[in-house]
Amino acid sequence: VLLRASENILSLTATNLEIAVVEYVNAKSISNGTLTVPAKLLADFVSNLPKDDVNLKANGDKLAIKCGTYKSTVNGILADDYPELPSINENEALGFKIGIEAFKDAVSQVIVAASSDTSRPALTGVYFNSYEGDIYIAATDGYRLADRKFVEGVDQQIKAIVPASTLRDVLGFVNDSMDEVEILISDSLIRFRLGEIEVTSKLID
Repeated sequence: VLLRASENILSLTATNLEIAVVEYVNAKSISNGTLTVPAKLLADFVSNLPKDDVNLKANGDKLAIKCGTYKSTVNGILADDYPELPSINENEALGFKIGIEAFKDAVSQVIVAASSDTSRPALTGVYFNSYEGDIYIAATDGYRLADRKFVEGVDQQIKAIVPASTLRDVLGFVNDSMDEVEILISDSLIRFRLGEIEVTSKLID
């Protein structure tokens, strides 16, 4: 996980080069900086912390974590070698918004028909396409097909296959405090913004 402290915001970033997730957290930062730490080690330690303020202090490639009576030092890696995240040109991408409940319902109803056979990559995704001013989503495994209207009144032409695994991940981030999902699609990438979380994924050709 790449930790970046900047202007009272702490961002946590993880990627496997196919999908990248960034979450922004309000934090009082005394100084700006970046550090990469092992994801599982960090998650295991943080999951056991009490509900109290967490103090993070980086010294070289080490991260000291303190919360109440708990404290630990994690060996990290300097952030210079962290892979560059995929980015979308917002001026050229196609964008629209959808209510969180409508998003959950539509994706859950369609994603069940996507294939798990990786030898046919296109069928492992969900097809976003525009038709007569509306956006539809569809999935098929070659035997069954699920298709439904997704967003109404979008005057942009969209054709994109989004990995079903990405949509499952996005559904996992949804919580009751979120009102809508902002979706941005470029030629090769899609980005979902849910509150303080951004999920960027490659599209299937």
